[in-house]
Formats: sequence, structure tokens, C-alpha cells
Amino acid sequence: MIAAASGADCIYVDFEHGTASLETAAMLCGSALGAGIAPLVRVPSGAYDMATRMLDAGAAGLLLPHIETAEEAEQAIMRIRFAPEGNRSFGGIGMATRYRPQPQGELIEKLNRNISVLAMIETPTAVENADAIAAVDGIDVLLIGSNDLSIEMGIPGQLKSAEITGAIEKVGQACKAHGKSLGIGGIRNDKEHFQKLIGLGAKFLIIGSDAGYLGLGITGDVKQLRSME
Repeated sequence: MIAAASGADCIYVDFEHGTASLETAAMLCGSALGAGIAPLVRVPSGAYDMATRMLDAGAAGLLLPHIETAEEAEQAIMRIRFAPEGNRSFGGIGMATRYRPQPQGELIEKLNRNISVLAMIETPTAVENADAIAAVDGIDVLLIGSNDLSIEMGIPGQLKSAEITGAIEKVGQACKAHGKSLGIGGIRNDKEHFQKLIGLGAKFLIIGSDAGYLGLGITGDVKQLRSME
């Protein structure tokens, strides 16, 4: 609700690094839907059973870590979309269907259409294969994980380096060629750099986290109070 009131388009629940339970994540998805904001979920690499459970719980999209090849992207699509696009199992009436009975054929088509799939590009291999990954039907966004990519490139934390910028440009070109969106994660509190990323074609930006925003708020207030001593 706070994110919705702040004007954000979506939130995401992080199962790759976070400690939330499936039940908590499902409650967050339902709350986000009620507040009019899209809930996304990042699942651990290859955890497609968890991914489909979160889709059943109302997740509007999935962040898929460490996608390095078109074959991995195709496998993911096969697991998380219904036939004829994949082989996801139908879980019946629930949060994803807003608990409303609907003709199954119409419902399956709607659920396939409304799922957003973000393939995370986090290694030099993934960057090299970006064009092939972007060509996979059912992948909507190529999301660069800037921190992991910088580590894999041997330049940890150098998110404004020529190497990272070159990778962003290469992935952006692949997105443009195949009608997909470019996403960037890992950049925080840097208006000038955000503007540069948008200029490079970024359409989806992960701009912060609950812990990060809490820390910024506390730090600012404590600094102000300390200055009064």
C-alpha cells in the first residue's frame, strides 16, 4: 500500500535472497492487488514449482535469475505458461482468478496474456546470448542484474564502468530488435545515472528496497539530530 501511494508501478518479493515464507509472499501479492499495484516475485534459479505456486497466489510476474541461454529461457516459459505456450498445471479458482468462476478456456488465455516474465541477465555469457534470449516467445523483459554482472566481470561495484555500460547497450539492442523491454536492477538513489539508463533504453528500473528506504530515512534523521548536539 505504501508503494502504491508513492506512485510505484510494482513491488517484488525476493525469494532468491529474502527470507519470506510462501504464505507471507501470498499475502503480499493479495495486498498489492488490493492496492492497485502489480506484485512480482523473484524465485530462486530454476525453482519453477515455487514460481507457479506464486502465480496461483496472484503474482503478476516473475523475475527469473541467472538465465544465460535461450534454452534456459524456453524451459522457463514451458514451466510457467499454460498450453499451448507451455505445460503449467491449472490450480483452479484462487487469487490468480480473483476467486471468480470463469470459462476455463478464456481464463487460461487471460492468465497467459497477463503474466510478465523477466529474464535476469547477470553474467557475460548471458550478455553474449542476449539476442537469442530476447527472441524467445514469452519473455517480456531482459533485466540486467548490475551487481552480479559487475562481480562476474571482475569489476565488483563499478556500475558506471565502460564494461557495464557496454553490456547494457548490447542487451538494449537485443530488446529493441525483438520488441522486448530493457530492465536494470541494482542502481540506487542516483538520478543522473537513472537518466542515463533511460537514455540507453531502460523501461523497467528497480529503484530500491524496503530495507534500503528504511535505512535512508533513519540515516537522514539521525544525521540531522547529531548535528544539533
